[in-house]
Amino acid sequence: LKKHMESVMSSFILKIIAIISMFIDHIGYAIFGKLSYFNYIGRLAFPMFAFQISEGYIHTKNLKRYFFRLFLFF
Repeated sequence: LKKHMESVMSSFILKIIAIISMFIDHIGYAIFGKLSYFNYIGRLAFPMFAFQISEGYIHTKNLKRYFFRLFLFF
């Protein structure tokens, strides 16, 4: 079952969904300036990115280098 789920939802697809969700959030904020349905959709981006960071932490071989890359792109 795990192998099947990996082929259905790869980390790349999850990142793309999170990026689109974040973009919708920013568009909603730029247009309406307050909370709107666009912003509610955009709030899904953080858990997806947090999940990706935790997966990277689990699968990394060099923890210092991984944190350096996170800090560098932050």
